[in-house]
Parts: sequence; structure tokens; C-alpha cells
Amino acid sequence: MKLLKAISLLTLAIASVYASGGEADNEITYYGCPSECSAQRNPSCPHFDNDNLPSHFAALSKKLKNYEDYCGNYAVYMMADGSNVEKLAKATVVDSCGSCARYHLDLSEVAFKEIREKSKGTGKIIWGIYSKSGSRLAGPFYNSVEGSAKKLGMSSDAFISAFDGNAKKLASSSSSSGSFNSSSSGSVEKKSTSKKIASTTSSRITSKTLAPILTTKALIPSAVPVKTLPNNTLPAKDLPVGASKNVTASVNPVVVPGVKVPVTSAGKAPQQTQSVKTIEKVISEDKKEKEEDDENSTGTTIGLLAIGGGVLGAAGVGLLFMKKKNPSTYEEMKQKFPEAFNNVKRGLSRSATSIKRRVTKRAPKQSTDTLYV
Repeated sequence: MKLLKAISLLTLAIASVYASGGEADNEITYYGCPSECSAQRNPSCPHFDNDNLPSHFAALSKKLKNYEDYCGNYAVYMMADGSNVEKLAKATVVDSCGSCARYHLDLSEVAFKEIREKSKGTGKIIWGIYSKSGSRLAGPFYNSVEGSAKKLGMSSDAFISAFDGNAKKLASSSSSSGSFNSSSSGSVEKKSTSKKIASTTSSRITSKTLAPILTTKALIPSAVPVKTLPNNTLPAKDLPVGASKNVTASVNPVVVPGVKVPVTSAGKAPQQTQSVKTIEKVISEDKKEKEEDDENSTGTTIGLLAIGGGVLGAAGVGLLFMKKKNPSTYEEMKQKFPEAFNNVKRGLSRSATSIKRRVTKRAPKQSTDTLYV
């Protein structure tokens, strides 16, 4: 008999613990009618009494700050462990719980069964307090939402934001429950965790190899020795018979009286190089004897000048024959040396006059057919 009484007391104690919700944060339990109607009498919120309690009601922990201010607003909740992730529900705050944990939510039996089987007795949730207009007053509160977020294929932050959006919509509606829409989003601030990361700064000394700087010296060129080539003077070769008889000879300047010849610093007269065409062959010309005495006299005079005039006479005779045989060369030399030509002519004239004075009789006829120059 005593044993049965002890078992009964233990059962009642366990039931009372479930009814009171225990001490777990962010969990739900249930109380009130029809199992325990006395527990819902005399609610702590002044707006409600035993006769006007709604079917979906909730009691907040007295440990929650300013819990009295939330009377008449809605507690919106949803499973966070991955079970029944398609649904969320709401309950009107009408009472308080002195033995509940700060973030514990104690629901009416009807409100509990919206998201959880009665036989389970409890469950982990995410929840918050919202006004009838849909504004969030407190929360969301939760321990972990990883189960439900993973079940929906969402990140934890995305799931929390979606819950806030769905809770605002449900609070402003006349429905006591609704379907969870994962695309809805709210304005929940993300919890930020800060870690102090000790960072060590390591300095690395890098060495850079500099390329050697090449300097160039300007070399002063030394005098390059000049090799003197030997002066090989080849002997003149005799022209063979039949070769051209055109010979270029340098003619020594003729000293003519009255013509000044410039003298170089060495005391020698500058050598005058003039190409003079020599008579290629012995000039033989058969002259016809003229009957006129003047022509015979002229021939005699030329012969006498050639014999007695010396160098001047020879020059005059050479010029005379050049004029007759090669007039173009004669004129060219006459234009180049006009003064010399005039001096030769004057000298010949004076020599002829002098000879004529000495000869008292006519000189024998001289043959001027052959001359050698």
C-alpha cells in the first residue's frame, strides 16, 4: 500500500514538472484544460480572466525582462530541431510562470499541439514576441536552428531571417498558424562573433645582386707607324720598231731677251712643262723654185738665220715649219705664249737686218728641203 502511494506521488511530481515547463530555455511545454484546468485560472495579465481566455494562450517567464509589457501581444514559435519545419503558430500572452527559465514558453494544450504531438511533452523552438500589427517586440530567441535550416536547405542566418518575415506576417493576420515560406525575409540582425587573431609580422630581408657596372676608357690611339714603300724606279724601255713614234718631251724654256723668268727658292727657274708635238719624221719637201728674187732672198735669209742666229734662229725656223705643217698647234701656242712669239719675231727681224748689212753680194742658194729638229 505504501509502495503504491509512493509511486503515485512520483508520477504527480513528474507531471507537475512537465506542466510547469521545467527550466529549459527556448523550449515549449503545455498546461491548463482539459487535464489541469485549475492552472489556467486567474491569469496574471489584467486584460484577461477565467471567462475570456483565448484557446491559444501562453505564459512568459517572470525572469524575462519587462514580461508584463508583452501582455495581449503574440508569441510566434516554430520547431528548430528539424521536425515539422513546414509550419509555425502563434499564441496570445495572458499569464506568467515563476518556475520557468527566462526564455521558456509555456503554452495551452491546443497551442502546443499546433506544431508538436502532446505525447512528446516538450520541444526545442525558435520564437519571438510580435505586436498585432506585425512589429517585432523581442527575439527571435533560439539555442540552435541548424536542424531546421539544414532540413530546408538553407543557412542558419537565412533561416532566422525567413522565420522573422513569416512571424510578422502571421502576427498581423487573423490566423493562429501558417505555412513557412523560405523565400520570405525579415530584418533580423545577424549575431556577430569576433575572434582575436594573433597575427605575427615576419620581416624578410631580400638581397638584390647588382650587376657590375662596366666603365669604358677612351683609349688614346698611338701613332701608327707608316711603312714607306721602296721607290723602285724601273728603267725606261726602248720602243720596238713599228711602235708609235708619238713621244712627249719636256722642252727646256727658251731664254728670250726681255722676258723675265721667275726664280724659285732653290735658285732654279721653274721647269715649264709644255707638251710640244715634235716633228715625227724628217720633213722633206720639194720646194718649187720660184722665179721671183724676193722668194729666193727669203730662203737665203732663213738659211742664214738658221746658221748665224744660234738658238734664236733655230726657234724661229721651228716655229715657221710648225706654222706650215700644223697651223692649229701653231695658233694654240701663239695664243698661250703671245709675248714669247713677239720677242722671237723681233729678234729674227733684227738678226736678218744685221746679216743683210754684212752681206754685200747675194748669198748662194741654200737648200732648205731637209731639216732636223
